[in-house]
Amino acid sequence: MKNKKKILYVVTVCFLLLFSLCVFFATNAHGQAFVKTVWNGMQSIAYKLQDTLFGYQEQPPEHTVEECYDFNLNTYGENFMTGREKEIVAVLKNLAENISSDVVPVRSISAERFEQLVNMFLYQYPEYFYVKNASYLKDSNGNITAVSLGYEYSPEEIAERKQGVEETAAGVTAVAEKLGSEREKAYFLHDYVVKNTEYQLDSPDNQNMSSVFLNGKSACAGYAKSLVYLLRQSGMEAMYVTGTTGGVAHAFVMARIDGELYYIDPTMDDPVFEEGQSDFTTYVNSPYLCVTTEMLKVSHTIDEDYYPLPVCDSTDANYHAVQGLLFNENSAQTRDALREALRTAVENKQEFFSFRFMTDKEAYAAFRDTFFSRRNAGSVFNMLESINRTASHLVRYDTVSYFCSDGALYCALKLNYLS
Repeated sequence: MKNKKKILYVVTVCFLLLFSLCVFFATNAHGQAFVKTVWNGMQSIAYKLQDTLFGYQEQPPEHTVEECYDFNLNTYGENFMTGREKEIVAVLKNLAENISSDVVPVRSISAERFEQLVNMFLYQYPEYFYVKNASYLKDSNGNITAVSLGYEYSPEEIAERKQGVEETAAGVTAVAEKLGSEREKAYFLHDYVVKNTEYQLDSPDNQNMSSVFLNGKSACAGYAKSLVYLLRQSGMEAMYVTGTTGGVAHAFVMARIDGELYYIDPTMDDPVFEEGQSDFTTYVNSPYLCVTTEMLKVSHTIDEDYYPLPVCDSTDANYHAVQGLLFNENSAQTRDALREALRTAVENKQEFFSFRFMTDKEAYAAFRDTFFSRRNAGSVFNMLESINRTASHLVRYDTVSYFCSDGALYCALKLNYLS
Protein backbone atom coordinates (compact mmCIF):
# COMPACT_ATOMS: atom_id res chain seq x y z
CA MET A 1 0.00 0.00 0.00
CA LYS A 2 2.90 2.36 0.83
CA ASN A 3 4.41 1.79 -2.62
CA LYS A 4 1.07 2.56 -4.25
CA LYS A 5 0.83 5.81 -2.29
CA LYS A 6 4.33 6.80 -3.39
CA ILE A 7 3.48 6.11 -7.02
CA LEU A 8 0.33 8.21 -6.73
CA TYR A 9 2.33 11.03 -5.13
CA VAL A 10 4.85 11.04 -7.98
CA VAL A 11 2.10 10.91 -10.58
CA THR A 12 0.26 13.80 -8.89
CA VAL A 13 3.38 15.97 -8.98
CA CYS A 14 3.89 15.15 -12.67
CA PHE A 15 0.31 16.05 -13.42
CA LEU A 16 0.65 19.39 -11.68
CA LEU A 17 3.76 20.18 -13.75
CA LEU A 18 2.02 19.20 -16.97
CA PHE A 19 -1.02 21.23 -15.98
CA SER A 20 1.20 24.28 -15.46
CA LEU A 21 2.63 23.82 -18.95
CA CYS A 22 -0.90 23.54 -20.35
CA VAL A 23 -1.89 26.83 -18.74
CA PHE A 24 1.26 28.45 -20.15
CA PHE A 25 0.52 27.29 -23.71
CA ALA A 26 -3.24 27.91 -23.66
CA THR A 27 -3.00 31.42 -25.11
CA ASN A 28 -3.88 30.79 -28.78
CA ALA A 29 -5.71 28.31 -31.00
CA HIS A 30 -2.65 26.15 -31.59
CA GLY A 31 -1.83 26.22 -27.91
CA GLN A 32 -5.39 25.25 -26.98
CA ALA A 33 -5.26 22.28 -29.35
CA PHE A 34 -1.98 21.26 -27.78
CA VAL A 35 -3.49 21.58 -24.31
CA LYS A 36 -6.46 19.40 -25.26
CA THR A 37 -4.17 16.70 -26.67
CA VAL A 38 -1.93 16.75 -23.61
CA TRP A 39 -4.85 16.79 -21.21
CA ASN A 40 -6.54 13.83 -22.90
CA GLY A 41 -3.26 11.94 -22.77
CA MET A 42 -2.88 12.73 -19.07
CA GLN A 43 -6.42 11.50 -18.39
CA SER A 44 -5.82 8.29 -20.30
CA ILE A 45 -2.61 7.55 -18.40
CA ALA A 46 -4.27 8.33 -15.07
CA TYR A 47 -7.20 6.00 -15.79
CA LYS A 48 -4.90 3.15 -16.82
CA LEU A 49 -2.69 3.65 -13.77
CA GLN A 50 -5.67 3.68 -11.44
CA ASP A 51 -6.97 0.41 -12.88
CA THR A 52 -3.52 -1.16 -12.72
CA LEU A 53 -2.97 -0.20 -9.11
CA PHE A 54 -6.41 -0.75 -7.67
CA GLY A 55 -8.33 -2.80 -10.22
CA TYR A 56 -11.97 -2.25 -11.12
CA GLN A 57 -14.32 -4.13 -8.86
CA GLU A 58 -17.34 -1.81 -8.63
CA GLN A 59 -20.61 -3.64 -9.31
CA PRO A 60 -23.83 -2.06 -10.58
CA PRO A 61 -26.30 -1.45 -7.74
CA GLU A 62 -29.28 -3.77 -7.37
CA HIS A 63 -32.77 -2.60 -6.49
CA THR A 64 -36.06 -4.28 -5.76
CA VAL A 65 -39.03 -3.65 -8.03
CA GLU A 66 -40.69 -1.82 -5.14
CA GLU A 67 -37.73 0.57 -4.83
CA CYS A 68 -37.83 1.23 -8.57
CA TYR A 69 -41.31 2.77 -8.33
CA ASP A 70 -39.96 5.97 -6.77
CA PHE A 71 -36.99 6.48 -9.11
CA ASN A 72 -37.15 9.54 -11.34
CA LEU A 73 -38.14 8.26 -14.78
CA ASN A 74 -36.17 11.01 -16.54
CA THR A 75 -32.88 9.51 -15.34
CA TYR A 76 -34.13 6.03 -14.49
CA GLY A 77 -31.27 4.05 -16.06
CA GLU A 78 -28.62 5.79 -13.97
CA ASN A 79 -29.93 4.05 -10.85
CA PHE A 80 -28.44 0.83 -12.26
CA MET A 81 -25.03 2.21 -13.25
CA THR A 82 -21.74 2.22 -11.38
CA GLY A 83 -19.93 5.48 -10.75
CA ARG A 84 -17.66 4.77 -13.71
CA GLU A 85 -20.61 4.11 -16.00
CA LYS A 86 -22.28 7.35 -14.96
CA GLU A 87 -19.05 9.18 -15.82
CA ILE A 88 -19.12 7.69 -19.32
CA VAL A 89 -22.75 8.71 -19.82
CA ALA A 90 -21.82 12.22 -18.64
CA VAL A 91 -19.06 12.28 -21.27
CA LEU A 92 -21.52 11.24 -23.98
CA LYS A 93 -23.99 13.88 -22.82
CA ASN A 94 -21.31 16.59 -22.91
CA LEU A 95 -20.24 15.55 -26.41
CA ALA A 96 -23.84 15.57 -27.66
CA GLU A 97 -24.66 18.88 -25.99
CA ASN A 98 -21.68 20.53 -27.70
CA ILE A 99 -22.07 18.57 -30.97
CA SER A 100 -18.45 17.56 -30.51
CA SER A 101 -16.62 14.81 -32.38
CA ASP A 102 -13.67 14.81 -29.97
CA VAL A 103 -12.20 11.50 -28.85
CA VAL A 104 -12.39 11.58 -25.05
CA PRO A 105 -10.55 9.18 -22.69
CA VAL A 106 -12.73 7.26 -20.25
CA ARG A 107 -12.11 4.74 -17.51
CA SER A 108 -11.90 1.33 -19.15
CA ILE A 109 -15.08 -0.67 -19.60
CA SER A 110 -16.05 -3.73 -21.63
CA ALA A 111 -17.23 -3.20 -25.20
CA GLU A 112 -20.46 -5.05 -24.45
CA ARG A 113 -21.32 -2.85 -21.51
CA PHE A 114 -20.40 0.28 -23.46
CA GLU A 115 -22.90 -0.63 -26.19
CA GLN A 116 -25.56 -1.00 -23.50
CA LEU A 117 -24.65 2.40 -22.04
CA VAL A 118 -24.96 4.03 -25.45
CA ASN A 119 -28.46 2.62 -25.87
CA MET A 120 -29.41 3.69 -22.34
CA PHE A 121 -28.06 7.17 -23.09
CA LEU A 122 -30.10 7.48 -26.29
CA TYR A 123 -33.22 6.17 -24.54
CA GLN A 124 -32.76 8.64 -21.68
CA TYR A 125 -32.14 11.74 -23.79
CA PRO A 126 -34.47 11.96 -26.81
CA GLU A 127 -33.46 15.63 -27.22
CA TYR A 128 -30.15 14.43 -28.69
CA PHE A 129 -32.03 13.15 -31.72
CA TYR A 130 -29.15 14.11 -33.99
CA VAL A 131 -26.70 11.56 -32.50
CA LYS A 132 -26.14 8.77 -34.98
CA ASN A 133 -23.73 6.43 -33.22
CA ALA A 134 -20.81 6.13 -30.82
CA SER A 135 -17.31 4.94 -31.67
CA TYR A 136 -14.44 4.02 -29.39
CA LEU A 137 -10.82 3.01 -28.94
CA LYS A 138 -9.81 -0.25 -27.25
CA ASP A 139 -6.82 -1.32 -25.22
CA SER A 140 -4.93 -4.60 -25.62
CA ASN A 141 -7.51 -6.35 -23.43
CA GLY A 142 -10.38 -5.31 -25.67
CA ASN A 143 -11.77 -2.78 -23.18
CA ILE A 144 -13.02 0.65 -24.21
CA THR A 145 -10.63 3.47 -23.23
CA ALA A 146 -11.85 6.43 -25.30
CA VAL A 147 -15.15 7.39 -26.92
CA SER A 148 -16.58 9.78 -29.49
CA LEU A 149 -19.95 10.46 -31.14
CA GLY A 150 -21.08 10.59 -34.76
CA TYR A 151 -24.00 12.68 -35.98
CA GLU A 152 -26.86 12.30 -38.46
CA TYR A 153 -26.47 15.83 -39.83
CA SER A 154 -23.97 18.66 -40.23
CA PRO A 155 -23.61 21.15 -37.35
CA GLU A 156 -25.59 23.71 -39.38
CA GLU A 157 -28.41 21.22 -40.01
CA ILE A 158 -28.44 20.21 -36.35
CA ALA A 159 -28.84 23.83 -35.26
CA GLU A 160 -31.70 24.35 -37.73
CA ARG A 161 -33.46 21.13 -36.75
CA LYS A 162 -33.04 21.78 -33.02
CA GLN A 163 -34.62 25.19 -33.42
CA GLY A 164 -37.55 23.73 -35.38
CA VAL A 165 -38.14 20.95 -32.85
CA GLU A 166 -37.87 23.23 -29.83
CA GLU A 167 -40.18 25.88 -31.29
CA THR A 168 -42.82 23.33 -32.26
CA ALA A 169 -42.65 21.58 -28.89
CA ALA A 170 -42.79 24.91 -27.02
CA GLY A 171 -46.00 25.81 -28.86
CA VAL A 172 -47.59 22.50 -27.88
CA THR A 173 -46.54 22.62 -24.23
CA ALA A 174 -47.72 26.24 -23.94
CA VAL A 175 -51.24 25.01 -24.66
CA ALA A 176 -50.84 22.07 -22.27
CA GLU A 177 -49.77 24.40 -19.46
CA LYS A 178 -53.21 26.03 -19.51
CA LEU A 179 -54.86 22.73 -18.59
CA GLY A 180 -55.49 21.71 -14.99
CA SER A 181 -54.19 18.32 -13.88
CA GLU A 182 -51.25 16.33 -15.15
CA ARG A 183 -53.77 13.82 -16.48
CA GLU A 184 -55.39 16.45 -18.70
CA LYS A 185 -51.98 17.58 -19.92
CA ALA A 186 -50.89 14.01 -20.67
CA TYR A 187 -54.13 13.37 -22.61
CA PHE A 188 -53.59 16.53 -24.65
CA LEU A 189 -49.95 15.70 -25.44
CA HIS A 190 -50.87 12.11 -26.38
CA ASP A 191 -53.59 13.41 -28.71
CA TYR A 192 -51.21 15.93 -30.27
CA VAL A 193 -48.72 13.22 -31.23
CA VAL A 194 -51.46 10.92 -32.58
CA LYS A 195 -53.30 13.63 -34.53
CA ASN A 196 -50.21 15.19 -36.04
CA THR A 197 -48.28 12.07 -37.00
CA GLU A 198 -48.86 9.62 -39.81
CA TYR A 199 -47.47 6.14 -39.20
CA GLN A 200 -44.95 5.40 -41.93
CA LEU A 201 -42.36 2.73 -41.29
CA ASP A 202 -39.95 3.94 -43.98
CA SER A 203 -40.26 7.65 -43.20
CA PRO A 204 -37.03 9.68 -42.90
CA ASP A 205 -35.59 10.00 -39.38
CA ASN A 206 -38.28 7.65 -38.00
CA GLN A 207 -36.03 6.54 -35.12
CA ASN A 208 -35.86 10.01 -33.62
CA MET A 209 -38.38 12.62 -32.54
CA SER A 210 -37.58 15.18 -35.25
CA SER A 211 -39.61 13.01 -37.64
CA VAL A 212 -42.75 13.86 -35.63
CA PHE A 213 -42.11 17.56 -35.01
CA LEU A 214 -40.67 18.41 -38.43
CA ASN A 215 -42.08 15.84 -40.86
CA GLY A 216 -45.32 14.59 -39.29
CA LYS A 217 -44.45 11.02 -40.29
CA SER A 218 -42.74 8.44 -38.12
CA ALA A 219 -42.56 4.93 -36.69
CA CYS A 220 -42.92 3.77 -33.08
CA ALA A 221 -39.55 5.13 -31.91
CA GLY A 222 -40.41 8.61 -33.15
CA TYR A 223 -43.89 8.53 -31.61
CA ALA A 224 -42.55 7.39 -28.22
CA LYS A 225 -39.55 9.73 -28.04
CA SER A 226 -41.60 12.77 -29.02
CA LEU A 227 -44.17 12.02 -26.32
CA VAL A 228 -41.44 11.49 -23.71
CA TYR A 229 -39.95 14.85 -24.66
CA LEU A 230 -43.31 16.68 -24.51
CA LEU A 231 -44.22 15.15 -21.15
CA ARG A 232 -40.87 16.17 -19.66
CA GLN A 233 -41.14 19.68 -21.11
CA SER A 234 -44.52 19.90 -19.37
CA GLY A 235 -43.00 19.02 -16.01
CA MET A 236 -43.82 15.30 -15.86
CA GLU A 237 -41.51 12.30 -15.57
CA ALA A 238 -41.39 9.97 -18.56
CA MET A 239 -39.11 7.39 -20.12
CA TYR A 240 -38.73 5.45 -23.34
CA VAL A 241 -39.42 1.70 -23.06
CA THR A 242 -38.88 -1.05 -25.63
CA GLY A 243 -40.53 -4.41 -26.15
CA THR A 244 -42.60 -6.16 -28.79
CA THR A 245 -46.17 -6.32 -30.01
CA GLY A 246 -47.35 -8.95 -32.43
CA GLY A 247 -43.84 -10.40 -32.33
CA VAL A 248 -42.37 -7.17 -33.79
CA ALA A 249 -39.92 -4.86 -32.01
CA HIS A 250 -41.77 -1.88 -30.58
CA ALA A 251 -41.36 1.23 -28.40
CA PHE A 252 -43.72 2.98 -25.99
CA VAL A 253 -43.71 5.23 -22.93
CA MET A 254 -43.86 5.00 -19.15
CA ALA A 255 -45.00 8.20 -17.42
CA ARG A 256 -45.67 9.40 -13.89
CA ILE A 257 -48.99 11.26 -13.87
CA ASP A 258 -50.39 12.78 -10.69
CA GLY A 259 -48.00 10.57 -8.70
CA GLU A 260 -48.84 7.21 -10.31
CA LEU A 261 -47.06 5.26 -13.06
CA TYR A 262 -48.71 4.31 -16.36
CA TYR A 263 -47.83 3.00 -19.80
CA ILE A 264 -48.83 4.96 -22.92
CA ASP A 265 -48.48 3.64 -26.46
CA PRO A 266 -49.16 6.51 -28.89
CA THR A 267 -48.29 4.39 -31.93
CA MET A 268 -50.91 1.74 -31.22
CA ASP A 269 -53.41 4.52 -30.50
CA ASP A 270 -52.88 5.68 -34.10
CA PRO A 271 -53.83 2.52 -36.03
CA VAL A 272 -53.67 2.17 -39.80
CA PHE A 273 -57.27 1.43 -40.74
CA GLU A 274 -58.32 -1.02 -43.40
CA GLU A 275 -60.63 -0.23 -46.30
CA GLY A 276 -64.18 0.25 -45.06
CA GLN A 277 -63.07 1.72 -41.72
CA SER A 278 -62.64 5.30 -42.95
CA ASP A 279 -65.15 6.55 -40.35
CA PHE A 280 -62.43 6.25 -37.71
CA THR A 281 -59.47 7.91 -39.44
CA THR A 282 -60.19 11.25 -37.68
CA TYR A 283 -60.82 9.68 -34.28
CA VAL A 284 -58.07 9.56 -31.65
CA ASN A 285 -58.13 6.03 -30.28
CA SER A 286 -57.07 5.63 -26.66
CA PRO A 287 -56.89 1.94 -25.69
CA TYR A 288 -53.29 2.44 -24.51
CA LEU A 289 -53.66 5.81 -22.80
CA CYS A 290 -52.49 5.33 -19.19
CA VAL A 291 -52.73 1.55 -18.87
CA THR A 292 -51.36 -0.81 -16.23
CA THR A 293 -48.52 -3.26 -16.74
CA GLU A 294 -50.98 -6.16 -16.90
CA MET A 295 -53.20 -4.35 -19.40
CA LEU A 296 -50.19 -3.66 -21.64
CA LYS A 297 -48.99 -7.25 -21.41
CA VAL A 298 -52.22 -8.49 -23.01
CA SER A 299 -50.73 -7.44 -26.35
CA HIS A 300 -47.11 -6.43 -25.62
CA THR A 301 -43.93 -7.79 -24.12
CA ILE A 302 -41.69 -5.43 -22.12
CA ASP A 303 -37.88 -5.51 -22.33
CA GLU A 304 -36.06 -5.51 -19.01
CA ASP A 305 -32.61 -6.48 -20.33
CA TYR A 306 -30.83 -3.42 -18.91
CA TYR A 307 -32.77 -2.96 -15.67
CA PRO A 308 -36.00 -4.06 -13.96
CA LEU A 309 -39.04 -1.85 -14.43
CA PRO A 310 -41.56 -0.84 -11.78
CA VAL A 311 -45.07 -2.24 -11.89
CA CYS A 312 -47.76 0.14 -13.11
CA ASP A 313 -50.91 -0.89 -11.25
CA SER A 314 -53.09 2.22 -11.00
CA THR A 315 -56.09 2.90 -13.26
CA ASP A 316 -56.85 6.33 -11.75
CA ALA A 317 -55.77 8.17 -14.91
CA ASN A 318 -56.76 5.47 -17.39
CA TYR A 319 -58.73 7.05 -20.22
CA HIS A 320 -61.61 4.58 -20.07
CA ALA A 321 -61.64 4.21 -16.28
CA VAL A 322 -62.11 7.98 -15.93
CA GLN A 323 -65.25 7.67 -18.07
CA GLY A 324 -66.51 4.56 -16.30
CA LEU A 325 -65.91 2.50 -19.45
CA LEU A 326 -63.16 0.14 -18.29
CA PHE A 327 -64.54 -3.35 -17.69
CA ASN A 328 -63.37 -6.89 -17.12
CA GLU A 329 -66.56 -8.97 -16.91
CA ASN A 330 -69.15 -10.16 -19.42
CA SER A 331 -72.04 -9.36 -17.11
CA ALA A 332 -75.36 -7.55 -16.76
CA GLN A 333 -73.55 -4.85 -14.77
CA THR A 334 -71.22 -4.21 -17.71
CA ARG A 335 -74.16 -3.95 -20.13
CA ASP A 336 -76.07 -1.62 -17.77
CA ALA A 337 -73.05 0.65 -17.37
CA LEU A 338 -72.54 0.78 -21.15
CA ARG A 339 -76.24 1.54 -21.73
CA GLU A 340 -76.13 4.52 -19.35
CA ALA A 341 -72.86 5.76 -20.85
CA LEU A 342 -74.36 5.50 -24.34
CA ARG A 343 -77.43 7.43 -23.17
CA THR A 344 -75.22 10.25 -21.91
CA ALA A 345 -73.21 10.21 -25.14
CA VAL A 346 -76.37 10.55 -27.25
CA GLU A 347 -77.73 13.37 -25.04
CA ASN A 348 -74.44 15.22 -25.62
CA LYS A 349 -74.52 14.35 -29.33
CA GLN A 350 -71.12 12.71 -28.95
CA GLU A 351 -69.77 11.46 -32.27
CA PHE A 352 -67.43 8.72 -31.08
CA PHE A 353 -67.75 6.31 -28.17
CA SER A 354 -65.38 3.59 -26.96
CA PHE A 355 -64.85 1.07 -24.17
CA ARG A 356 -62.11 -1.31 -23.13
CA PHE A 357 -61.70 -4.49 -21.10
CA MET A 358 -58.72 -4.78 -18.78
CA THR A 359 -57.13 -8.23 -19.20
CA ASP A 360 -59.81 -10.93 -19.56
CA LYS A 361 -59.69 -11.94 -23.22
CA GLU A 362 -62.49 -14.49 -22.94
CA ALA A 363 -64.87 -12.07 -21.21
CA TYR A 364 -64.09 -9.42 -23.82
CA ALA A 365 -64.68 -11.77 -26.76
CA ALA A 366 -67.97 -13.04 -25.34
CA PHE A 367 -69.20 -9.52 -24.63
CA ARG A 368 -68.12 -8.22 -28.05
CA ASP A 369 -69.98 -10.99 -29.87
CA THR A 370 -73.26 -10.31 -28.06
CA PHE A 371 -72.92 -6.52 -28.07
CA PHE A 372 -72.69 -6.37 -31.86
CA SER A 373 -75.23 -9.15 -32.56
CA ARG A 374 -78.56 -7.85 -33.85
CA ARG A 375 -80.35 -10.90 -32.49
CA ASN A 376 -79.23 -10.28 -28.91
CA ALA A 377 -81.41 -8.26 -26.54
CA GLY A 378 -78.34 -6.65 -25.03
CA SER A 379 -76.90 -5.51 -28.37
CA VAL A 380 -75.89 -1.93 -29.11
CA PHE A 381 -78.63 -1.78 -31.76
CA ASN A 382 -81.34 -2.51 -29.19
CA MET A 383 -79.76 -0.16 -26.67
CA LEU A 384 -79.77 2.73 -29.14
CA GLU A 385 -83.35 2.01 -30.22
CA SER A 386 -84.42 2.19 -26.58
CA ILE A 387 -82.42 5.37 -25.96
CA ASN A 388 -84.13 7.06 -28.94
CA ARG A 389 -87.50 6.91 -27.18
CA THR A 390 -86.47 9.49 -24.58
CA ALA A 391 -83.34 11.17 -26.00
CA SER A 392 -83.20 14.77 -27.17
CA HIS A 393 -81.38 13.64 -30.30
CA LEU A 394 -82.22 10.75 -32.58
CA VAL A 395 -79.40 8.40 -33.48
CA ARG A 396 -79.43 5.76 -36.20
CA TYR A 397 -79.63 2.39 -34.55
CA ASP A 398 -80.08 0.25 -37.65
CA THR A 399 -76.56 0.91 -38.91
CA VAL A 400 -73.73 1.43 -36.43
CA SER A 401 -70.14 1.91 -37.55
CA TYR A 402 -67.73 0.21 -35.18
CA PHE A 403 -64.12 -0.84 -34.93
CA CYS A 404 -62.68 -3.43 -32.54
CA SER A 405 -59.05 -4.07 -31.67
CA ASP A 406 -59.03 -7.56 -30.21
CA GLY A 407 -55.39 -7.22 -29.15
CA ALA A 408 -56.28 -4.21 -27.02
CA LEU A 409 -59.66 -5.63 -25.88
CA TYR A 410 -61.15 -2.41 -27.20
CA CYS A 411 -64.12 -1.28 -29.29
CA ALA A 412 -65.04 2.13 -30.73
CA LEU A 413 -68.36 3.22 -32.24
CA LYS A 414 -69.31 6.13 -34.48
CA LEU A 415 -72.77 7.46 -33.67
CA ASN A 416 -74.71 8.78 -36.68
CA TYR A 417 -77.45 11.25 -35.79
CA LEU A 418 -80.77 11.94 -37.55
CA SER A 419 -81.52 15.07 -35.55
